[in-house]
Amino acid sequence: MLDALPATRLDASQRDVIHRSDVSPAVAVQGWAVFTTHPNTEDQAENHLAQQGFEAYCPRYTCRRRVGTTLQHVARPLFPRYAFVWLSNSPWHSILYTPGVSDLLRSPQGKPYIAPETAVSALQATEALRRTLPPGKPLWRLGDACTLAGGPFVGHPAVISEIGKHTALVAMMLFGQLRNMAVPLDNLAARDA
Repeated sequence: MLDALPATRLDASQRDVIHRSDVSPAVAVQGWAVFTTHPNTEDQAENHLAQQGFEAYCPRYTCRRRVGTTLQHVARPLFPRYAFVWLSNSPWHSILYTPGVSDLLRSPQGKPYIAPETAVSALQATEALRRTLPPGKPLWRLGDACTLAGGPFVGHPAVISEIGKHTALVAMMLFGQLRNMAVPLDNLAARDA
């Protein structure tokens, strides 16, 4: 019975075991695929993917951060450890071995998860707004980086995609996918770090 199991080395990494499946990394897919990075390596992953000819995008926002005794404006990832890479029907296998990249989010069939084109376009369109800091207490604008201050997702990073009179539609990374959620304006807080 044990003879029927495929042989794997004890020191084989989880990544090596995943790639021994029957799924071909050359499966044709097109769109913005979601990948995860190692902690604080978003810049490194973007640079190395660009060197390989891939277009990578890590949405960012600007916050105030204390460095020593001064407050400085720092660009931080909007969704820590998550970014996007454009796949255009080309082999994506090398992305998995790129420095800074932890994994490519994939379906159970092994195909890369493709984020909705409109959601990524909205993030790109509001990038400049997130790079500016509003003075004092934030008046919520489209594209503002925020965090949830109430409900089951307290402290979860988000970005405002629509604003109503009493609620806002925010985009968040949940369970490896970019999802929209309606949240009362009272449950939003500014992101400081």
